[in-house]
Amino acid sequence: MATLQLPQQVPSPAQDSETLRKAFQGCITDEKAVIKLLGRRNAAQRKNIGDTYQELYNQSLIDSLDSKLSGDFGRAVMLWTCEPLERDARILHKVLNSKQIGMNELAIIIEICVTSSPSHWRAIRDCYDSLFESNFHQDMSSDIVPRTFVLNLLRFIMPFRKSLLTVDLDSVNDDTTKLRRAIESKEIYELDFGSIFSWRSFLELKAIFESYHQKYGNPISEDIKDFGDEMLESLVKIMIRCIVSPEKYLAEVIRAALSCPAGVDHDSLIRVIVRRAEIDLTKVREAYFEMTETSLDNAIKCNTSGNYQDFLMALLGHVGLTMQLTTILQKTRKHIQRAGLFLVYLYKRILGDKHDVFAGPNCGVNQHYIVKNLQEPSGNGCYLLHVEGFSDGLVRGFDG
Repeated sequence: MATLQLPQQVPSPAQDSETLRKAFQGCITDEKAVIKLLGRRNAAQRKNIGDTYQELYNQSLIDSLDSKLSGDFGRAVMLWTCEPLERDARILHKVLNSKQIGMNELAIIIEICVTSSPSHWRAIRDCYDSLFESNFHQDMSSDIVPRTFVLNLLRFIMPFRKSLLTVDLDSVNDDTTKLRRAIESKEIYELDFGSIFSWRSFLELKAIFESYHQKYGNPISEDIKDFGDEMLESLVKIMIRCIVSPEKYLAEVIRAALSCPAGVDHDSLIRVIVRRAEIDLTKVREAYFEMTETSLDNAIKCNTSGNYQDFLMALLGHVGLTMQLTTILQKTRKHIQRAGLFLVYLYKRILGDKHDVFAGPNCGVNQHYIVKNLQEPSGNGCYLLHVEGFSDGLVRGFDG
């Protein structure tokens, strides 16, 4: 589920272009206006704005942004404004033009491939070839890319993978047996292993991995070891993690980016937020909370600042109230399926979606969650909840 929030009434591309043009004029760019506009437009709308801007002012919108914005904020806005295919192609090109390509760079290639549909992945490669007048396959085979990766992992992610909505259980069982045989014989390069990873749909692969776990007691990623090629083993495990749960893998990428010993890895943070805001960032946010017991929104606020922070929060949808309450409820109970009335009630009573909410730790658990009363005893923004099934707890609201 996307986090991007669109306005109820969207101005025309010409009006948006004029607004951006005005924001760029003068010595100081009105960055708030840029955030308010581009941070609330989807890919199709941004494309229309870019085309119209070019027609009206005979200048690329990306070039205008590049000349007026800088730093992490500028890179985030420009990456967001690019069409999705061009964005991913540019990310790949930057990776392949690194001075040295190691595990982190190769993991980015896998991330983009496996979190894209087969048709989108093929379109990314075509866009790459056209945009840079190059060939993705050839660039992957350059001297700077580890030969092991080129010769082996490429065959796992490059072919025309099937796109299926159903799985054949007999085929799943057969493939599970073949993978087990390849793993036991330490033949990660074995034909069956490569063909299964290359040609099966991601839905089929997920079913195969689940079948493997059920039949042999361990997740397949735990059994891929001691093959004599640590880099390839690690990269295949990353691929498996992306297939099994893309949102958990991406949440881990964000967690690692925010806790990097050398400082925040803004490239990784921007990449995940920008690429997934229109797809499944809500699930990534939930996975992040489950992983860290910390709100993604608050983690980003603690590690960013200024207009850069404001832009990332715009892509997160400014839905602090909804997501904070949702993740809190998910953490304090395992079987709640009806928290909707609770959230709707708080929406109406705590000034809608302009507040972040933090619940106290003493929440009881029950099958029914009906708000009986909501009081503001002190007038300082602290709300006292009386909820059937919960012990009384304070919920603090503040402008997000």
